[in-house]
Amino acid sequence: MTDDTLDFPIQDVSEFTHKLLDWLEDAFQMKAEEDREGEKPKNPMVELFYGRFLAVGVLEGKKFENTEMFGQYPLQVNGFKDLHECLEAAMIEGEIESLHSAENSARSGQEHWFTELPPVLTFELSRFEFNQALGRPEKIHNKLEFPSMLYMDRYMDRNRETTRIKREEIRRLKEHLTLLQQRLERYLSYGSGPKRFPLADVLQYAMEFASSKPVCTSPVEDIDTSAPPGGTTGQQLPSQSTTEQDSLPAAESSGPASAPTTAPTAAQQHRIPIHKPFTQSRLPPDLPMHPAPRHISDEELRVLEGCLHRWRSEVENDTRDLQGSINRIHRTVELMYSDKSMMQVPYRLHAVLVHEGQANAGHYWAYVYDPNQRCWMKYNDISVTKSSWEELVRDSFGGYRNASAYCLMYINDKKPFLIEEEFDKETGQILSGMDKLPPDLKQYVKGDNEMFEKEILEWDTLQARKAQQEKLALAAALAAAAAAAAASSTSSPQPMSIESSPPDNSAPQQDPEYMEQPSPTNDSKQLQEDTERAISRAASEQEARSPEALLNASSPPPSSPQLDVHMSLPSSPPSDLVTEEESPCQRTVEVAIPNVGTFVIETEEGGYDDEAMMTPKMQGIIMAIGKSSSVFDESGPEAAFFKAIKLEYARLLRFAQEDTPRENDYRIQHIIVYFIQNQAPKKILERTLLTQFADRNLAFDERYTTLCSSAFTC
Repeated sequence: MTDDTLDFPIQDVSEFTHKLLDWLEDAFQMKAEEDREGEKPKNPMVELFYGRFLAVGVLEGKKFENTEMFGQYPLQVNGFKDLHECLEAAMIEGEIESLHSAENSARSGQEHWFTELPPVLTFELSRFEFNQALGRPEKIHNKLEFPSMLYMDRYMDRNRETTRIKREEIRRLKEHLTLLQQRLERYLSYGSGPKRFPLADVLQYAMEFASSKPVCTSPVEDIDTSAPPGGTTGQQLPSQSTTEQDSLPAAESSGPASAPTTAPTAAQQHRIPIHKPFTQSRLPPDLPMHPAPRHISDEELRVLEGCLHRWRSEVENDTRDLQGSINRIHRTVELMYSDKSMMQVPYRLHAVLVHEGQANAGHYWAYVYDPNQRCWMKYNDISVTKSSWEELVRDSFGGYRNASAYCLMYINDKKPFLIEEEFDKETGQILSGMDKLPPDLKQYVKGDNEMFEKEILEWDTLQARKAQQEKLALAAALAAAAAAAAASSTSSPQPMSIESSPPDNSAPQQDPEYMEQPSPTNDSKQLQEDTERAISRAASEQEARSPEALLNASSPPPSSPQLDVHMSLPSSPPSDLVTEEESPCQRTVEVAIPNVGTFVIETEEGGYDDEAMMTPKMQGIIMAIGKSSSVFDESGPEAAFFKAIKLEYARLLRFAQEDTPRENDYRIQHIIVYFIQNQAPKKILERTLLTQFADRNLAFDERYTTLCSSAFTC
């Protein structure tokens, strides 16, 4: 279900559930008031979904207690990690400053304590907030965990004092927990700069630095002495500038003036080449990878390593102690309400309503627990599938994507009759279907079903009558066309030809997509009038005479020049080309199948139905048989038959997986597509395919006849 399918605007994802419960409550209330006889009416919706709580608090220094009724209990999601935290925050409203002056100010606050819980406890998770900056509503996608078994003892009025003591203990533990977490944070994020590191790692790094062996006295000298050969001869150090090089004496910077430029001096020969870190791609192989202290004695190193090792051990022990204390406090808080006295009101999770999307649009589905199958069922539109607790958690907790639960329904685990199946008192069998309904409702449903079956029967009868009328009209049109063609023959009788051939040169080119193209000659007008008269006559005689009788009894119209009758039978695949010879008991039929061939067969009257051969179903079978011709020649008819079966089933399976508009629905053209989409048994699919391949209209070739016999034997 989506938001746009509803007839009323949805402001929040939980508003739909509100309206549904309100409508049901109003409907049962009207019925209860009609049936009451001097006693207070009972509304089953109120008894199932409504409870009561006691509001206890202080308002402007005065104590008060009020009893109120609730249905769906609202809970805030933002800022909480599980359902119990949401409930604790909802049951205790913080102290609020009064609007009076400072001298007369007083604190106000209240607590909620349940006095009566309904059998079906519904929590409304508020995942909606209005973004003031953007000026639009937004959905909160924060993660919120909820248990499969919820104990409500801590929120009951009869446990008020015990719960207050435990809440005070939890508050004290959480304060101590905050101090421990702050202290642990100082160990895990040590430093005064923007980057912080664990203190144990800092001490370990210092120990590694102190333990590193020095290679030379200076990293620059290390680079100078370890640079590979190949540098420019006579170059100065990188630290020297060009000005310093220019100011050097001529004797130092170059050789004698009389010496050739290609001969280096003795000083240049002994000069060490300089490694350029920014121009050379390779580093020296003996360059140290880590820095090390320049000057440190063995005694200093021993003392420093001892101190660093001792300090690191102390830090690690302190960190472990802090983490252990924090874990113990968490465990104590979790087990605070685990004693038996606080586990007497169990509620089991029965249904979860999920919303996927944003605040103004989305999709709804539900998870409902089935106690008979002991599994979760996912109700998503018309699809009902088995699910698991893991899938429910993934879709309902939130925090991962834009799907999350917005309504939780718990049922009292001590009232199993709420979900137990009803049994027949005499037979002891589980009641199902209409047997579970009350007698009056059962009678109403039975009458409504009978009316529906009657409507279906009337619809089928009407459609059959329309199909018969269309068939008779088609037969009348064929009879009129045959009579006109016979009358136009001037020489020896020739077989009537019904084909999609090109027209004469005198007539404009015709479009094969049309059923019938008008001719510019007067003969076509005469033929059209004769056809209309034949159709009218056939319609008046359709109850007493068959289409064959009408075809044989049609009187020829007045003689007219020879003309061609152009017809294109309505079919999505290419049309078969059929030529018939009129005979009282036998017909000669020429069948042309695209990509297969042309065949001339003789068949008994009524044994070959050219209209049936034009259907998409038969065309698909013919194409499958044609594609299996190579298998027929190599392995025989049986192998070719199974090959054709596989090809046709694969084609129909592909149709069943496609999304098509209603006007081109494959289920109307192929019954097997309908069976596949409705998960029909395998035997039904096999039998339907075999029946289609065993159609006697396929008996126009020896190969097809052999395949048909294979279908009959299967």
